[in-house]
Amino acid sequence: MPLTLSLQSFRRLEADSIISRQSLGIADSAGGGTSPLISADGHFAFFVAGQGYADLPDGRNPSGQVIRQDLRDGTITIVSARADGTVTGGTSSKPQATPDGRYVVFQSDGALVPGITGTNIYRKDLTDGSIVAVSVKADGTQGNGGGRNAQISPDGRYVLFETPATDLVAGDTNGLIDIYVKDLVTGAVARLSTKSDGSQIGGANTIIQNARFSPDGRSILFESTASDLAQNDGNNRSDVFLKNLVTGSIERISARNGGAADGGGGNESVFSADGCYVIFASTADDLVEGDNNGFQDIFRKDLMTGAIERISTKSDGTEVTGGNMRNPQISADGRYIVFQSIAADLVPGDDNANVDIFRKDLVTGEVVRISATAQGGGGSDNSRAASISGDGRYVLFESDASDLVPNDFNDRTDIFLVDTAYLPHRHAIVEGRYVEATLGVGAASKVSIAWGDGT
Repeated sequence: MPLTLSLQSFRRLEADSIISRQSLGIADSAGGGTSPLISADGHFAFFVAGQGYADLPDGRNPSGQVIRQDLRDGTITIVSARADGTVTGGTSSKPQATPDGRYVVFQSDGALVPGITGTNIYRKDLTDGSIVAVSVKADGTQGNGGGRNAQISPDGRYVLFETPATDLVAGDTNGLIDIYVKDLVTGAVARLSTKSDGSQIGGANTIIQNARFSPDGRSILFESTASDLAQNDGNNRSDVFLKNLVTGSIERISARNGGAADGGGGNESVFSADGCYVIFASTADDLVEGDNNGFQDIFRKDLMTGAIERISTKSDGTEVTGGNMRNPQISADGRYIVFQSIAADLVPGDDNANVDIFRKDLVTGEVVRISATAQGGGGSDNSRAASISGDGRYVLFESDASDLVPNDFNDRTDIFLVDTAYLPHRHAIVEGRYVEATLGVGAASKVSIAWGDGT
């Protein structure tokens, strides 16, 4: 029997398949946006809508609000609205979502829940629109310090946040911004930024910040300038600490195995999805051998062995000679890291002298510049705050550049989406030589075809 092929779909890809501007609003090129976050499945973008946004079809204006934008059809949902859907005059920022996208936490100075004023942390349930205040006492009444920088557990039940409040739990007398966790089922509030024996951290100028849940919820990462949380911490800098919430034990992560006092400390830490590694940034020059560039690098620490490796290197493994590396984020499969840097030698041809977004493949070592035009050229201004989908394919970031895509005339910070699957084919796509087709062969098969050399 002869094999019969049927063409089910056919399309010629264009430049916006590689990089596209998402912060356009409803048919409104003024748009703009900040604080990007992409859902684990790559279907949704969360960000703060810029002041150039037009009203939605229902008459509400999303400007200054956390929104969810469907990356498939462009549908916009205002996350930072009250339970009845009304939008206050306040502003919201810093969204973080559960992997399934159901729950979103953010900070806002809007009056979103009765009886709660000032800047607080809220959790929105996008299945039913309900919203609750997080940075409050166990009985739900307002504390005396508000909240900021929230992180949510994968199941949406627990939320970490920072607050200067002194009345959320008894005995908070250190006068510092501390890290708390709220159980949104029981309402219970607990202070987590304490020493291993449960006593509070002291010191008038001590900083405690940037808490992150481990995937299993048994531990947290946080950063602190305190010098008495772990042994041999004599560097007088901010370090990354891992606290076991079951035993209370604390380990300094931004140090070599054995806890030697490194020279640079650490910051901007994140867990890998399997909880086996911690990614962090550090200016230390003695965490690994051969670190001679004098700049902040990105490191990965194996929590089982204590081994540390530097991952902010070029594709051939050699070190970058200039430009601090910042804001690392890791894909859920653990293969890809995105970060930002002004370094000019991470990839060939980087001559724009701006902060760019890069993605490192931890399997092959390949480094690619994400914040580039469809043709591969660098942007005209700085890019930052990258967020990566679970499989590493999609990267969302914000940029002040006006030339990453055509017709970007709003003179605002915008949100851009890059589909990295098409980066190897960028020239064929831009030159119109790349098509995708779906063929019916029993089960449908998708094929991609590029032809010619563009000459």
